Amino acid sequence: MSGRTSRVAAAVAAVLVAFAAQAYERTKSSQGACFYWPQRTVPFWINANRSASSASCAAPSGAETVAIEAARASFRTWTGAAQSCTDLVLEDRGLSASSIVGFDQRSGATNQNLVVFRDGWCSNEFSDTDPCWDVDPFTSPSAIEETCANLRNCFEDPSPLDRATIAITTVTHDPRSGQIRDADIELADWTGLRDGQSLGSTQPPEGWYFTCGTYPSPCGTYGQDSCSYIDLQSNVTHEVGHFIGLAHPCELGDGDCGQNSPFRDFVMFPSASLADFDKRVLHPDDLAGLCAIYPTGKAPVTCGSSGGGGGGCASAGGGAGILSAALALAALAWRRRQR
Repeated sequence: MSGRTSRVAAAVAAVLVAFAAQAYERTKSSQGACFYWPQRTVPFWINANRSASSASCAAPSGAETVAIEAARASFRTWTGAAQSCTDLVLEDRGLSASSIVGFDQRSGATNQNLVVFRDGWCSNEFSDTDPCWDVDPFTSPSAIEETCANLRNCFEDPSPLDRATIAITTVTHDPRSGQIRDADIELADWTGLRDGQSLGSTQPPEGWYFTCGTYPSPCGTYGQDSCSYIDLQSNVTHEVGHFIGLAHPCELGDGDCGQNSPFRDFVMFPSASLADFDKRVLHPDDLAGLCAIYPTGKAPVTCGSSGGGGGGCASAGGGAGILSAALALAALAWRRRQR
């Protein structure tokens, strides 16, 4: 195989689940099992390296950047510290020097659930025929560091349309049970180039311009201050939903996923609007999904192949066992787009 290819390593479906008269979607594996973390405390790390930042996301004197704090706030939104119906803990393990995304299957490997700010587009760094586009760490575990993204800390854009992607969450899971083994969030960040030049429309030339303030005026150029563009906290909050096992309530192109979509106010809606601060806070339907999967004092709720027939839900009784072979793993990459 040659040319640019997607890093999605498995076909995935989603199941619509009803809870407390609400609707939300859970992610399902290719074998029909809903995703979930088997442990109730899940760690995450943030790689703070960024080539550039909007002024609203920069570091105040003597403090970590506003961007890092915004990402941490996004994780807290999905935990028992903020929501009484769950006891899920997303544990902040601090900063990481690693920018290697994906599950390293090699013996003795240390994996981290990472948030990474990618430095612009990989197509600006690699030719169409570079072999890094075709690296699949699942079939070649020793090549995990040789993907385009991991080689240059760039955001993979296999086709021009992929520049409409704001962020991507890759979830490594056991397709038989739905148990999540690793999850990584990548943000298509600004390179720092073209300062003062137009941001473009839906395919920005040097990555997306993330902002952290709540200014009413929209940004028009890279580096512009006192304005809002792609709200970092809202978008990371969306990605953390994928991190814990939730899917989009609809998919772009579907009849119920347009401008008048009934799901448009959901945090898990698949596209992002400019200067959208409301999605820093969970919609009742997003909250229903969180609390149904990870109810306080109870085992995670499964569904699909490991939870009985008919797509029903069940509690995870003693866990689904430990993975014994690389073939038991699969990865799903969720892309977050702007419209």
